[in-house]
Amino acid sequence: MVNYPSESKALINDGGRILIPVNIRKALNLHIGDELLLKVEDDEIHMIPLSKAVQQAQDLIRQYNKDGLKLTDVLSELRKEDQEND
Repeated sequence: MVNYPSESKALINDGGRILIPVNIRKALNLHIGDELLLKVEDDEIHMIPLSKAVQQAQDLIRQYNKDGLKLTDVLSELRKEDQEND
């Protein structure tokens, strides 16, 4: 595994765009067209590859879904029950 510097300077251009330096793109394996999730925490901008953010969300849900239920099935069943009760 190649070790890339994990800190770089970037500028915001007049269109509000930020160019992510090549060492950061390589370190995160980012490519043209990849989507990033941007969030502000403690007055800082955090950029997370969307694929990683989705994986983190799935991992979080698994912590609370100990029975391994398919959540889409659970939601469908709840909707069906709501319709029957109306």
